[in-house]
Amino acid sequence: QFFNYRLDVLLLSFFMGVTAVGLYAAAVAAAEMLWHMPEAVGTVLFPKIAFSSTEEANAFTPTVARLVFSLTLAFGLLMGFPLVVSAWVGDGATLAYDQALFVTFVAGLLLWATTRSQRRDLRVHDGFLLVASTWVVLPLFGALPLLAYIPELRFTDAYFEALSGLTATGATVLTGLDELPVSINLWRTFMHWIGGMGVI
Repeated sequence: QFFNYRLDVLLLSFFMGVTAVGLYAAAVAAAEMLWHMPEAVGTVLFPKIAFSSTEEANAFTPTVARLVFSLTLAFGLLMGFPLVVSAWVGDGATLAYDQALFVTFVAGLLLWATTRSQRRDLRVHDGFLLVASTWVVLPLFGALPLLAYIPELRFTDAYFEALSGLTATGATVLTGLDELPVSINLWRTFMHWIGGMGVI
């Protein structure tokens, strides 16, 4: 049975080598962790939605979405701190923050405006979806300054960098950190602070 579960690793090792196996193992572990989040959210929310009235079920998602996008707007305001530092120091990353702030505010405002009519009290099950959605959505916007300033950076690497910051794990995929502008490194560490303080 062990051979059956590890056949992919053995084949990859035979054809591609040890480095490819290491990358593959890390990617599989990350994919499995990403798979657990929707499974956990679905386990908690499915009974609630299945036994809800039609009106309550229809109000559920827009209410949580409105709160997530309100948090996105607040996150955009936090992005203003490294923008001010970049402008003050003159490190050349100001345009990256301008673009990231613009996209964050436009997305947050548009999506908040489409769900603003849905108002009801937040319940325990709503909180589960709110937290899970926040962990997925905020790194998308946290990655924008990195993507705008480092054009060769892939989206997955920028998303990983933002997610590791907001979860305060400290992991990084970037190299040459000393050569990055002060404000970009500040944004990376500021996301760690936001995640470490439990703001999310």
